Amino acid sequence: MHGPRRIDADYFQIPFRQIEAQLDKYSPVQLHTLVDLKKGIEVGSAAYQTNGCPFIRVSNIKEMGIEVGGSDKYVSPERFAKLKSYRPQIGELLLTKDGSPGIALSLDEQCDGITSGGVVRLQPKGKGIPNEYLALVINSQACRMQVERECSGAVILHWKPSSIRKLRIPILAAPVMQRIAALVIDAKRTRRKSGELIEQAKKRVEQLIEEAVQP
Repeated sequence: MHGPRRIDADYFQIPFRQIEAQLDKYSPVQLHTLVDLKKGIEVGSAAYQTNGCPFIRVSNIKEMGIEVGGSDKYVSPERFAKLKSYRPQIGELLLTKDGSPGIALSLDEQCDGITSGGVVRLQPKGKGIPNEYLALVINSQACRMQVERECSGAVILHWKPSSIRKLRIPILAAPVMQRIAALVIDAKRTRRKSGELIEQAKKRVEQLIEEAVQP
């Protein structure tokens, strides 16, 4: 049995056991063998501002990128300077552990914010496993079910770091993982380009409206 000694019946539901059996076919390794985990920090609500440097919370982490808007939380540049060790770096992965646990993002753009306590940074130990592949696997059903099995909390779900480290990651042949990673990179690039074109179209429409109402 791969999991800890448990007595709760939910842990041994058939779908969870089936996922374990499928994972066994793909030479899985535990996440801690691939990455180092670094926790975020809680600055306290008194430190929140309406502008400045983003305070990256679980709600900001999406599979395709960090989404921050005007209604999100920020910290002052001075506080950001003091907490720069919590600033995620390109080449790391961000992983949510509270509230909506199990959302992974491979960071490929500069981030000028700091991570909250509900987010952990995954720092790769080597280059054998492509970051985009690892993020995709964590976001897959195979890992989501592991997260569901391990999480606790009656109101807000919590995924313990000790359980995160034991997350089982299926390992495929290196060329296959590289091809999968390349597809994810292309998808992210296309999505960003689409977003840029939409913004350009919005600005053009606004410009035409302004020109139309001018006397």
